[in-house]
Amino acid sequence: MTADVEANMMKVPPSDPGIAPAIANQRWKRLRTAVAVLATQIAVLLLFLAFWEHAAPASSAAAFMFGSPSAIAGFLGETRASV
Repeated sequence: MTADVEANMMKVPPSDPGIAPAIANQRWKRLRTAVAVLATQIAVLLLFLAFWEHAAPASSAAAFMFGSPSAIAGFLGETRASV
């Protein structure tokens, strides 16, 4: 009976060894792209904050209207600590 069952079982074709590396390469490429995009976004944010920090004290009107990122972060930290 075992021989009959084994003979009637569907044979699974061996997987193509070239498919797995292709998928891995595709995933690695997407990961590299995502990391590059994230790094670029962080760099742009840091450049913006540095420019803002540098430009805010240049004019007292601008400092009053917009503040500086470090002053805003300090205020938010004090506010959170008091709550």
